[in-house]
Amino acid sequence: MASPEPGQPEPVEPAQPRQPRSWGEELLALDTAIYVAVAGTPTPRLDRVLRPLTAAADHSKLWFGTAGVMALVGGSSGRRAALHGVASIAMASALANQPLKRLTRRRRPDRDSA
Repeated sequence: MASPEPGQPEPVEPAQPRQPRSWGEELLALDTAIYVAVAGTPTPRLDRVLRPLTAAADHSKLWFGTAGVMALVGGSSGRRAALHGVASIAMASALANQPLKRLTRRRRPDRDSA
């Protein structure tokens, strides 16, 4: 790089972003970038609706309730669908809450603090 003219600031090379070393680091970088973009976007109307909906879905309460309604009003096919749904919740929860979350050990960010 050539020296600057007297009285001129030293030119600065643009920083090259560090390339992730593994697919896991790439996924983490993508996850972080998406979270930052979403959390940084003000959505007060959506927040008023989605926060209570999210709370209702905690611990699969919303889905168990849906399965219960299907079992009560859906006849034999509704009961069968509800049973399949509850079995799916159990399998997905067992997979996500045990081995997958233990692999990542990532604390869920709080949108209000982002």
